[in-house]
Amino acid sequence: MHVAEMSVKRPITGIMIFLSLTILGFYSYTQLKLDMFPTMAFPVVAVITTYDGAGPESIEQLVTRPVEEAMSSVENVVEVTSQSRQGVSMVMVSFSWGTDMHLAEQQVRKNLEVYTHDRLPDGVKTPLSFAFDPSMQPVMFLSVRSPGTPQAVRKLADKQIAPYLTRVPGVAAAALSSTALTKRWLSAGP
Repeated sequence: MHVAEMSVKRPITGIMIFLSLTILGFYSYTQLKLDMFPTMAFPVVAVITTYDGAGPESIEQLVTRPVEEAMSSVENVVEVTSQSRQGVSMVMVSFSWGTDMHLAEQQVRKNLEVYTHDRLPDGVKTPLSFAFDPSMQPVMFLSVRSPGTPQAVRKLADKQIAPYLTRVPGVAAAALSSTALTKRWLSAGP
């Protein structure tokens, strides 16, 4: 027997099933916990080390490799990746999901102190390590465009727009970033 056929032959049964499903759905909806930004702990710890005046090759040899070696002995490490740039080394240490990130971050700091203390050259600043926290990421990016100069647009955003945004309930901070885009118009001759 099809649903439509049953509904016509036995309307009370159809109405009871419909009401039961509606009540069950409403109850489930009220018990459902919703969170726009659930708490997540990504299993990644970043280690940033600065060495002013050193090129990428020197950073790779003198800073990044010793830090990577120090990270290889930390428990539950899945992957160690790095980027060496002018004056900066960034080592990303990925852990297996479910790892206690507070403990992992402590182990990373301990290994940094023990293994890199006398292996890093003079002039290298103390490595900074921190666990990746998605709640610290910006929720929204806004773009401001104006026919004026980049300095005038920056001043407008800094003096008028940013203070207004920080007064909005729930906004922790409004940070400005300048990216000047210039347009070049090319005309094609006949």
